[in-house]
Amino acid sequence: SLTIKRSTDLGDAGLATLGAGEVFGEVGMFDPGPASASVTATEFSQLWRISREELMTFMEDNPVAGNQMMMGLATTLASRLRGSDPLLGSGGNQPLSTE
Repeated sequence: SLTIKRSTDLGDAGLATLGAGEVFGEVGMFDPGPASASVTATEFSQLWRISREELMTFMEDNPVAGNQMMMGLATTLASRLRGSDPLLGSGGNQPLSTE
C-alpha cells in the first residue's frame, strides 16, 4: 500500500492510503506544476510511471483505449474532488453566493 501525505505548517497531513490497482499523480498529467503531495510505500509495491508525452503518444496510437483511460482518470479526479470538499460531497446544496 501507499500513503499520500501533504506537508503543512503544522506537519504532514495524511490524505489517503492507496492499494493495488489505484493511481496517483494524475493531476500532473493535466497540470504539470509542482507536486501537491508526497507518496510513501508502506509495503513492497510495484509502480509504473508514464510521462505526459508517452500518454499523448499512446492516445494518438490507440484512440479507443486512450478515451477509456481518460474517462477513468476523469472519474478518479471527480471522485477525489468530491471526497476532499465537504460542499461537493454533500451534493453541493449550498448557494454559490449570498449576494
